[in-house]
This record gives sequence, structure tokens and C-alpha cells, in this order.
Amino acid sequence: RTKQELEEWEPGQIPSGGPQEAYYIFCKFKSAGTAELVGEVQAGSPQAALIQAKQGYAAGNSPFVWWVVPVQAVTRSEPEDIDPMFKPAYEKPFRHSSYYHVITAMREAKKENPDES
Repeated sequence: RTKQELEEWEPGQIPSGGPQEAYYIFCKFKSAGTAELVGEVQAGSPQAALIQAKQGYAAGNSPFVWWVVPVQAVTRSEPEDIDPMFKPAYEKPFRHSSYYHVITAMREAKKENPDES
């Protein structure tokens, strides 16, 4: 929810006593940029998690956007995945698509032989 949505939001009756679940709390503090993980709460619903987040993580800094995400919905890598996933990138030079001249060569060939395309 955005800051504006939360100003108008009335959570109503939030059921209590249900099974507790872990939720990650992400915030964006400016309209531009990325959301950052600010914490984790245990709650019986996303609405209850958002209320807890606002009470615990908004200390003096009202976020522009709040994201409440069930921990079980997050797919993440483990530290042992770092080398196999990222090490090849350090050893391979990055090539922008303009480095490969195939498209330009094909266009030139079509101009020279328009009947063969």
C-alpha cells in the first residue's frame, strides 16, 4: 500500500487467534528507487502484519510504499550459490548487442539481393 492508500485505509475487524505466519516487511522511502527489507513480523494475516509493521518500522520516517510479503512466498539463493551463479560473470566480458554485427550484415545483404529474402 502507498502512503496515500494507508491514510484512507480502515483495516476494520482483523481476525485474531488464527495461525501465525512470518511476513517480510519491505519499504520504499522515495517514489524512485527500490524497496528495501526493513524487518520481519509474525501475524495472522497480511493486514495484521501491515499494522505491526507500521507500529514497529515507521519510527520517524513515513515510507512512501509498504510491501508485506509472506516469507514462504520468497525464493532466495543461499551463500553457497554465489560462486556458481556469479563467478562466470567476472570471467566473461560483457558484450552489448551492437557488438555483434549480424543484424546489420543481414540488412545489407537484403538491400543487395531483395529478391532472395
